[in-house]
Amino acid sequence: MSQATIITESFRNHPDRLKAAQDVQVRDAEPLIALEKHLKKLINFTNSTGGAVFLSVEDDVPLAFVPPFPLEVHFEAEQEDKLFHGEICVTREAVCAPILIGNVTVGYIGLPKSESLQILALMEVYSCLMAKELELANQTATLRYQNESISRKQKQLEQVIGFKNNILSLTTHDIRSPLSAVIGFMDMLEQGIRHQQPIDYKLDILKRMRFGLSNVADLVDQLNEIALLELERIELNTIKVDLNWLAQEVCDVMHGPALAKKHQLVFKRAHIPLYVEVDIPKAKRVLFNLINNAIKYTSNGGIIEVSLSQEKRMAHVSVRDNGIGIPKEKQEAIFEPFHKINQYGTNGESATGLGLFTSSYFIQLFKGSISVESEPKIGSTFTVHLPLQSIEF
Repeated sequence: MSQATIITESFRNHPDRLKAAQDVQVRDAEPLIALEKHLKKLINFTNSTGGAVFLSVEDDVPLAFVPPFPLEVHFEAEQEDKLFHGEICVTREAVCAPILIGNVTVGYIGLPKSESLQILALMEVYSCLMAKELELANQTATLRYQNESISRKQKQLEQVIGFKNNILSLTTHDIRSPLSAVIGFMDMLEQGIRHQQPIDYKLDILKRMRFGLSNVADLVDQLNEIALLELERIELNTIKVDLNWLAQEVCDVMHGPALAKKHQLVFKRAHIPLYVEVDIPKAKRVLFNLINNAIKYTSNGGIIEVSLSQEKRMAHVSVRDNGIGIPKEKQEAIFEPFHKINQYGTNGESATGLGLFTSSYFIQLFKGSISVESEPKIGSTFTVHLPLQSIEF
């Protein structure tokens, strides 16, 4: 039997040897089954009563075990030095053959103590077979990881391409529509000037033009914001603020759009201050989006209710409507970019499919969450959950 190559500084606790042993940790069942089969064959060939295969890291871990055989093998210093230098060694209770990968002892086979040269030779052969199994398991695991990594990157690429396609679709459709309307109003204004139409007629056209350009500006702002979100370059300037005050501010502004559709906008503040830590403009943007959606997707004469409450260490602000509602199967997707609840509101208002996505993103930045409960033709309730903050006076 040929002696294994002597490895300099390949002791049990040497950092390089420990790393090599850790690198070959088995990650699935298939190589373990193969090691067990090899061990059983070795036991049969040697007429041994049992045996084990150990992966040797800081503590020896049995990868395969056939009783009766001790789950631990006790080495004298000289025996351990011999084994971890790549040689077969014999202890008081066992004979151990090193499993070498890259000339480093990463584990060993243990059989009941024997001095038989035939058994020692067979153990050396099977230690080589087991080393190959472990190497193959490592290569397979590495390849699987690389394939999974490629698959993840491919999905990310597909998402980026889909995002860019959605941006292109949005800019060619949603921006073109109001711009086309503005161009049409400009033609009407020009005709009105030529034919000396009344000033009220011209002012009405200018008002419509301003509204169309405002829609374009809002959409451009949202696209810029969505691009910053994708690049993770949104900056936060957070401050502790009473959520009652913040919601009241937004409701005061949204009374106008609500009245335009003859809605009742009801605001119910909490009985106590609810201090949360948020970026005020972005938090207002979230509530604007939720209330605007409630107004947009509720037929004229509806009820929009904004209410605040506290539960344990969380503050909640809910926006409830009695509008068109959202089917259950679509409720998760509405927080994805470019997913629209409906193409248009109940009065033909346009939608970009960006509002709920940006709202959800901002709420996550504030360490909160957003939930929805909805039934078609009954209405929807969107609730923002934010952690309460203590205030020191």
